[in-house]
Amino acid sequence: MLSQRQGAKGVTLIELMVGIAILTILFGIAVPNFRVWIQNGKVRTAAESIQNGLQVARVEAIQRNRRVQFDLRDGSSWTVCLQPTPAGSCPDPDDATTIQSRSADEGSSDAVTVDVDAVPIVFDPSGRAPGNAAEFLIDTTALAEDESRQLRVIVSTSGSIRMCEDTLPADDLRACPP
Repeated sequence: MLSQRQGAKGVTLIELMVGIAILTILFGIAVPNFRVWIQNGKVRTAAESIQNGLQVARVEAIQRNRRVQFDLRDGSSWTVCLQPTPAGSCPDPDDATTIQSRSADEGSSDAVTVDVDAVPIVFDPSGRAPGNAAEFLIDTTALAEDESRQLRVIVSTSGSIRMCEDTLPADDLRACPP
């Protein structure tokens, strides 16, 4: 007859199966939320990228004492260049007048930029964007509308650049102006 050892340590097969069942339930609850979190992170990355590109264009205009242009391309891709003569879109990113460019594939591939009628934005040597006030709405098509985070990047004619969120209450400093 087999005898049990006194003080044996370890887990039984039943305890192991219960633990796996609990982990499976937790993962089943968490995975959909991770997908929403990741997609909204891509929207945030795209909005920050556009905001940074606008800041680069503004700073370069002041430093170079020249007009510098910000062009938004497909998705959240952008290019900053010395303003072409005659005015038009920035040339190829490999051109000598290109200061900096960014591809939408760099971390924000599922983010979609809408309302881009105001591009190109041209900053003058004082860092202002006269006649170029613009608003960019960054969203994603990978999520349902109620799950998606919508961010706005606002450029005023004075050259100030601000990112805000529509869904926040008006008393929150991160909320978009009414």
